[in-house]
Amino acid sequence: MIQENPFMGFKICRKEKEVEFLTQEEVDRIRKAKMPTEGLEKIRDLFLFQCYTSLSYCDMMALKPSDYKTNEYGHIYVTGERLKTKVKFVTILFEDAISIAKKYDFCLPTINNQRYNTNLKIIANICLITKPLHTHIGRHTAACYLLNKGISMEVVARIMGHSTTKITRHYAKLLDTSVFDAVDKIMNNV
Repeated sequence: MIQENPFMGFKICRKEKEVEFLTQEEVDRIRKAKMPTEGLEKIRDLFLFQCYTSLSYCDMMALKPSDYKTNEYGHIYVTGERLKTKVKFVTILFEDAISIAKKYDFCLPTINNQRYNTNLKIIANICLITKPLHTHIGRHTAACYLLNKGISMEVVARIMGHSTTKITRHYAKLLDTSVFDAVDKIMNNV
């Protein structure tokens, strides 16, 4: 029988996986690309909807027309509990997301996750995108976009349905242009 823990003193360092997200140019390339089939067009629309809303795949698939609401400012939004975590989320739809929702009469096409991810790889090839397209990269793209537009970590956490901002910080990838914009504001105000 072992008297001492042979692993005492060993520390396993797990490198945190880098969050991948699409640049605005890559999102535009997907948006503008002509899809060869109606099925790929629907999957492209669903993926862009994720990029514009930060909704997870399962939360997006669960959307019903009655889930779309309009607030007192006239903005269309969706709210609910994340299916995965039961944490409340609220996300306002920007014009691009509204266009997609309207295209399908606020009843987005449903597709199983495996087929969705498989077809996203085809779309990546069509659009010459070398990053691996999958359901999560759309969500990551939305989070990075919102954070780089100056929306606070707390608001992005609520939009994404995160229970704490610690989870949201994983998505906080500051773009060079955000650094340039922030410094430019300071330099022009001096």
